[in-house]
Amino acid sequence: VVEDLHRAQDYLASAGVEFLSEPRPVPGTQRFYVRDPGGNLIEIAQRKTD
Repeated sequence: VVEDLHRAQDYLASAGVEFLSEPRPVPGTQRFYVRDPGGNLIEIAQRKTD
């Protein structure tokens, strides 16, 4: 869980991380998925604030 999803996305993109999805809303959060160098799926999420 991150404080700023777009900042995390920018940071990971600049590091050459493989993105598996664009950020998308899911009830209560926004999230996207990346793959690490070992092939593991990692979910990056930000809680929605109302």
